[in-house]
This record gives sequence, C-alpha cells and structure tokens, in this order.
Amino acid sequence: MRYDLSALDHEEFESLCGALLIAKGFRARRFTQRGQRDYGLDFLAESKDDDTQYVVQAKRFSRDRVPMSDLRRILLDLNRAITLAGAQMALLMTTAKVPPQVADELPPAPNVLIWDGDVLESILDNDPKIRDEFLSFRKSKQRFESFAEQDIPTSGPTSAAFLKALSAVPPGSGWQEYEKVCVEILNYLFVPPLRMPKIQSATEDGLDRRDAIYPIGTGHPFWDNIKYQHSARMVVAEFKNFTDKIGQAEVESLQQYLMPEAKRSFGILCSRKGPSPSAIKARRRAWMISRNLILFLSDLDLQDLLSKRDAGEDTSVVLDSQMDEFFITLAP
Repeated sequence: MRYDLSALDHEEFESLCGALLIAKGFRARRFTQRGQRDYGLDFLAESKDDDTQYVVQAKRFSRDRVPMSDLRRILLDLNRAITLAGAQMALLMTTAKVPPQVADELPPAPNVLIWDGDVLESILDNDPKIRDEFLSFRKSKQRFESFAEQDIPTSGPTSAAFLKALSAVPPGSGWQEYEKVCVEILNYLFVPPLRMPKIQSATEDGLDRRDAIYPIGTGHPFWDNIKYQHSARMVVAEFKNFTDKIGQAEVESLQQYLMPEAKRSFGILCSRKGPSPSAIKARRRAWMISRNLILFLSDLDLQDLLSKRDAGEDTSVVLDSQMDEFFITLAP
C-alpha cells in the first residue's frame, strides 16, 4: 500500500516514527539532551532484546529522492551523535527513498541504520493498529499524534565524571590519558557547533602525542566569527600534561600546525596550570607574524567551562572573554 508520508508535517512524521519504533519492539522517548537537537535528533530508543541504545533522527523530505550530499551529511552527523549521546547505534527514519544503488555509494557507517520510506511503509502494512489509526487521522484531516513516551535511562557523559577523570591523571605522567580526557571534555563542551575531531598521532621526545583537529560548523555567532573573520575552518587543539606552566616551546609546537592558507589559524592549548610569561609572549608573536590565534585552557578553565555547560550557558563565552583580553592588551 502507498502512503503519502511526505504530506505529514515534521511533528506528525516524528510522532508516527515514535509509534513505529514501539511497534518494532523498541522502547522510545523524545530526545531532549542539550546540544543534541543541533544534530536533528528526535528520539532515544532502546532495543528490548539486547538493551542497545539508538539515537534516532526522523527526517521528513518533500520529495521522494534526497540528494546524495544531504544523506552523506546526515550519516556523518549521526555517527558523531552516537558518541556524544553515549549510545551504541543510530537510526535514520526518513520519508525519502534510498535505493540500493544509492546506499552502495554512501560512506561506510556500520553503526547507522536507515529506515527509508519503503521500510516505513512496510512497517505500516504489517501493523494494522497503527496503519488504521494513521489512515483514520489522515482521512479526518486531524493531526497524527499517536506516540506515548517510555522511560529510558541515559548513559551519557556528565561534568562530574569528566572532572573526576581529569583529577585522576597525575601531572607529568599519563600523557595519553590526559589527552584522551581533554578531547572528551572538549567534545562535550563544544560539539556541536564544532564537529567531532580527527585525532592525529605524533611523537615528541619519545612520547606519544595526540592532536585533535575540529572542523567548525555553522550557525553559532562565536564560531562563525572564528570561521569567517579569522579564516579558520578548523580548530587545532594540543595537550600538555606538565607539572609546571607551559612555556614558549609548547606554544611554538602548536604554532607549527597553524597555517592561515590551510584555514587552520585558530588553536587551543590545554595544560594543567596555564601559560607562563614566555608562553604569552610566544602567543603574541604567533599573531603578529602569522595571524595565528591561540587560546589557553588550564584545568581551572575546563572546570569553569563544565560549570557553564551544566548551567545551560554558552561555553564559547569563556573563549570569547580570553580573546577580548588578548586583543585589549595587545600592543605594538
């Protein structure tokens, strides 16, 4: 049977998807976690068979065929959202058709499932209760709102857990663990509007080091300013687990990755105790010579950022304040 799913508005289609999830044996509730709505997530669903948790996006299109570029972007965002939500899988439910030849050309995403229009219609065909209710609502021109939320415990990250993990890493050792924790904190604080980072490994003095490179998304005033006024499509982050304040060498280590011509002119340097006077001077030189802008985040800064995140405040204000201070004090 053919159903005109694209005739539903987004709220109606979202409600239908919630009902279909339950019909297929999932527990489901609407997704309300801060920040995740920026990825278009609509539900958190849990399989009753094995307790696997899914982040779910209900995507309504006004046409049967969706551009490949849109599908690629959606799958990429869903892959990132899995980590941010503490889930294991993602599910895209869409009115559009995704024929096999199109699916074969999409980037590999083993943790993302697609229920396209054909799959949703098949579920409707095989569930008389929802099908009849759906058709009845459409015939009467009423809104389809048949979805009852179910309780699902979340396992996402918390600021308290991040602070505990950070304090458990001893300064001066545990370099890889410090980098790992800092990357997770930055993800929690700034993704979205930043996108999930690419992690690059290197060696410095015989020790492994990881640099995180964050693509900058669009639609956020602070990050739009970084992207367009400072010509930076990427944020480069480096992590120094020193017992003392970082110095000139650490700033210059980050500086070598920054290059305005490659749209990498903005960097974040995380360290336990913040910058020394020599580090501050090196940052000034980086700006004056190459127009590369570097911000410092100490453990105390990360704690402040996490507190703002918990309070529902915009975490970029901490970075913006540091930028203001830098430019106010900048002298020839």
